[in-house]
Amino acid sequence: MKYSTATLATALALAMVSDAHAKMTAVSLDEMFLGTGGGLRGQTGQQQQQPNFMTNRTTEELFKIRTMINGDKQQDDRDKMDMMKRFQERKEKFKQTVKSIKPEQDQLQQVTPQDFEDQEQFVRRTNWKDYINVGTSGGAESYEDKVGAADPAVEYDKWAQGYRMLGGYIDCDHSKSDGSHDSGGDNGNEAADGACSRWMLWAAYVNPNYQGYEYDEYFSETPYSSLDCHQSSTEWELLGVYRQEFYQYIEQISKHLWAIDEYEYICALAGLAYMTDDDCFQVGNDGDGDALYAGVQPREGGTFDLALYTDGYCIEENTNTGMTFDDFGLTSDPNLGSGDKNDGNDDGGNYNDDVADSWYGCQEYTLTALNEVYDTFRYCTPCMDYPTYQDGYFIGDYGTDDDDLINQCWKFWSHDSYTCGTDCIA
Repeated sequence: MKYSTATLATALALAMVSDAHAKMTAVSLDEMFLGTGGGLRGQTGQQQQQPNFMTNRTTEELFKIRTMINGDKQQDDRDKMDMMKRFQERKEKFKQTVKSIKPEQDQLQQVTPQDFEDQEQFVRRTNWKDYINVGTSGGAESYEDKVGAADPAVEYDKWAQGYRMLGGYIDCDHSKSDGSHDSGGDNGNEAADGACSRWMLWAAYVNPNYQGYEYDEYFSETPYSSLDCHQSSTEWELLGVYRQEFYQYIEQISKHLWAIDEYEYICALAGLAYMTDDDCFQVGNDGDGDALYAGVQPREGGTFDLALYTDGYCIEENTNTGMTFDDFGLTSDPNLGSGDKNDGNDDGGNYNDDVADSWYGCQEYTLTALNEVYDTFRYCTPCMDYPTYQDGYFIGDYGTDDDDLINQCWKFWSHDSYTCGTDCIA
């Protein structure tokens, strides 16, 4: 409850004087704390002889009284700064943890073009056949018989769930749903009719050894479980493999994991604005007048960039012109979707130099900076966003209350994710 200065001063005075002096006017808080008033005044205004009742107070008592009167705003600010510092430390710890448990390079298998031509061979090598065909002829009898696969019919604790980004692919057989994006945009160029759609593959996992420690399960000083679902030796169980619209996958992570003034958030929005949510669009013409198209091109290792193509499906890359996507001047000015001056933006949309430098540095055709930002998600990541943001700002006070947290895997699923059968990659 908040009181006026006069009311609080009178209340404090009444607590210190006898009934004979109960009717009095309040002096200022400065007089009370600093002793400049020389004591309390009665109704007649005549100086009373008793000393200022704050004079003999200890520093600790004065602090308590000041806290009671004004509230401990400075302490609240310090607590908030300390919490933000801890969040940053946790994020750095997470990044270091991911770097320390990357997959064993000597155990990785290179998929050849022949593997894609032979679907059955590819499915056997990826170890998905029994998982996909549980209960069918030639498949495993149950999920328990298929080592490393979790039963999707079971409900798992949200902190026992994890995911990782497998990489993009181009699909000319499955088109994206019309009007499915929450946001996004184009760059003013005409999208090509019948373009082959761009998808992101991601995998969901379950930790069968989860012990119930929520965030501390993975990020305490002595973690109870390892985030190693991307390693061949992991005990995490594969729950499913899914395909999601490429733009949507990148966007959904950007919405819920970073503050508006963080480099990752700025770079993600810059990259999304540069690539647009079009699968394929005409950007111009080559020296012979032939049309050039552009779109996202998935690359080896789960990376991606913006490539030029000779066809309206964006399948045949054009590498003969010596041109790149950057040559068509399609960069945009920073737009973080906020008029908040605290993020370096004024009401006119003018951002400070740090924001602008980060934004423009992430708008180039190799998308190197954007790939680096998303590299973390190519490795085992908890489904729970902690803390949770919505478009750059905490949900709730600090984004850490249980009812404020977002399950990122559910976000993927609810925004154009579909179960990936063998035909989605073979």
